[in-house]
Amino acid sequence: MRILLFQAIEKRWGPNLIRFGVTWDGEIKGKQDGNALINFKATRLNSLNAEWLTDISVGTLLSLQTEFYQPVDPLGIFFVAPRFEAYRTNQDVYLNTDEAAYRKFETLASGFYSFSPIYRLQFLTLISL
Repeated sequence: MRILLFQAIEKRWGPNLIRFGVTWDGEIKGKQDGNALINFKATRLNSLNAEWLTDISVGTLLSLQTEFYQPVDPLGIFFVAPRFEAYRTNQDVYLNTDEAAYRKFETLASGFYSFSPIYRLQFLTLISL
């Protein structure tokens, strides 16, 4: 009887994942909205398995979202996660049922999340331009 044995050696980093996408929304003879999407996730950045997540949208909606997730203890029970978001989009403004205007909205947001079994602490700062 012959036995084949594989011994895989885990690398210290990764896997890093990247995904692409497209959205499209519109009417046949009307307004068309489309976006190209990119999602990037870097995992196991340090010995406590920190992760960095980033989402980017380019098109009708311009956005950037990023978050760094950092466990504080080896079991991952406690963590901190600072994040940042920036958006710019155009919205139709209606008066009754008629389109009244086309307005650009810009938003910046940042936050800091922390978790423990005893309490949950969240701070969120939102600035709308």
